[in-house]
Amino acid sequence: AEAAQNALVVSTPDPIAIRNAGLIGRKLTALGIKDCRLIINKYSPQVVKLGIVSDLDYVIDNTGVQLIGLVPADSTLSVTAAQGEAAANRESEAALAFARIVRRLGGEDLPLVSFTN
Repeated sequence: AEAAQNALVVSTPDPIAIRNAGLIGRKLTALGIKDCRLIINKYSPQVVKLGIVSDLDYVIDNTGVQLIGLVPADSTLSVTAAQGEAAANRESEAALAFARIVRRLGGEDLPLVSFTN
């Protein structure tokens, strides 16, 4: 990691993963990596409704890493992976979120995925 200039920290929105992502973010910063970004994976509005986290800001604040992308929970992605296909070959919500993250990493100013549930 010391050789890296940028880092992506990926976390699901559950308390243990959030704590671990925060730890990794602090370690990367200590190694001198100034551009660390957070991807929240397998996000569903249900995690807020069930009280697992209070909101997205809770996840971001507790990792201490700047958000660059939000990937919705998407069962079709598991099927795609099991079939050995790339997510980019599907029109799933997660595949579209990955494409949006790539574009944001390339410097485009795009909004996060919006959730209707």
